[in-house]
Order: sequence, then structure tokens, then C-alpha cells
Amino acid sequence: MNSSQFKETFLPKELVLELSRDFPDKDIEAKIELIKSYAAKIGYKFDADVFEILLNKELGICRWEAGQYSLAITHFEQVIHQLPPNANPTTYFLVIGLLIRCNTLIADYDKSLQWAELAMNNLSQTNNSFDKLSSLVAYADLVGRTNRPFAQKFIPLINEVINELGFPETLNDPNKTIDSIQKTNTKWNKRLSEITLTKYKNEASEMKAFEEYRQQCPVGWYRNYAGEKIEQLKNMK
Repeated sequence: MNSSQFKETFLPKELVLELSRDFPDKDIEAKIELIKSYAAKIGYKFDADVFEILLNKELGICRWEAGQYSLAITHFEQVIHQLPPNANPTTYFLVIGLLIRCNTLIADYDKSLQWAELAMNNLSQTNNSFDKLSSLVAYADLVGRTNRPFAQKFIPLINEVINELGFPETLNDPNKTIDSIQKTNTKWNKRLSEITLTKYKNEASEMKAFEEYRQQCPVGWYRNYAGEKIEQLKNMK
């Protein structure tokens, strides 16, 4: 498998915009046909296995967005069966996360838990701490839904996420700790998004917003990000 091909653009921004703007959800089959038609024109650029993975990812997302979860599962399963996690961790953990959510939404919790366990077992293949956090949150949710114990072998991953992202939580009960981490992450991610999306009068106002955020935020990763934005704004003067 030529992993470098995953860096190539599969669907151009113009086509993605057209799909979201010009096709209502009821026209899902028209969306699917447009994706397939475009993919057929560019298939020569990709090895066969990479092409199938990227096409099934896009078709699965299309079905997912339309609420066709069972059909989306079929596409996402093909991706996971074909794609080694170390070949492209970004695609792998995106798709397996959607596979977990689709199975959860159709109340197939046992199957969803199987996929969540697979994701957890493959976390050594990613350096993205937020992928690790997302997998932990999904797994904790599913062991709760299915009344299963939290596997001992996964508990060290909680401390790994705490240390890598700089969360203030201390590991006690694994499910409660993950719930607390998720709430903390959601709160400060939302606040950061609000700052990023706000139109400020000048750099000084924007810098002040990031400074206040950095002083208040208890999460190391977000504080560091705010610090980088502050330095960028200083250099713009």
C-alpha cells in the first residue's frame, strides 16, 4: 500500500461545496452517483487499494450524514478491513470512530464495543492525543451501556492522555475520570473556538482574549496553543 497517496486530494473543495450546497438530504442517491462519477475520473491516480479505501470513506460519510447508518457501516467496515492503522492513522481513527457511532445509533452496542476495543488496541499506532481521547470516551460510554468492566489493560491510556494533553484530572475511577476529562475538553475547546471565530477590531483585542483564555484554562495543550497565537499576533505588529 502506497501510504503517501493518502496525502493526495480525493474530493476537491469545489465538489465538497457543491455536495453540501446543491443536494438536499433527500437526494442522497444523486450525491452518491456524483461522488462515484468523479472518483471514476481520478481513479488512475491511486493504487487500487488506496482508491477503494478513500472512496468507501467518502461514500460512508455521505450515508452517515443522511442518517443511513446501516449503509454507512458497510462502507466504513470495508475501510477498516483494508486499512492498516499505521498506514494512515488519521483516516483509520476517523472512520473507526464513525463506525462506533453508527453502530451505537442503531443500538448494536455489542458490535460497537467490538470496534471500540479494536480502536483502543491500535492506539499505539497514532501520535494524536485527541484520537486517543476520542477512543477512550467512546469505549467508556460503551462499557457503561453494556454493563461491562473497564479493561485493566486500557487504564494506563487514561494517564497517557492526561499527561500528553495536560489535563488537570487525576486518575481514580476510570469511567468518572474520562467523563471529567471529556467535560473539561468540551468546555475549553468551545471557548477557544469562540475566540477563533470572533471578528476583533484589532490585534490588541484579539491578543487580550487569548491572554485571558491562557490564564484561565487548566489544560496544558490549549494554553500552549493560545500562547502560540499570542506570539503570532505580536509578530504581526
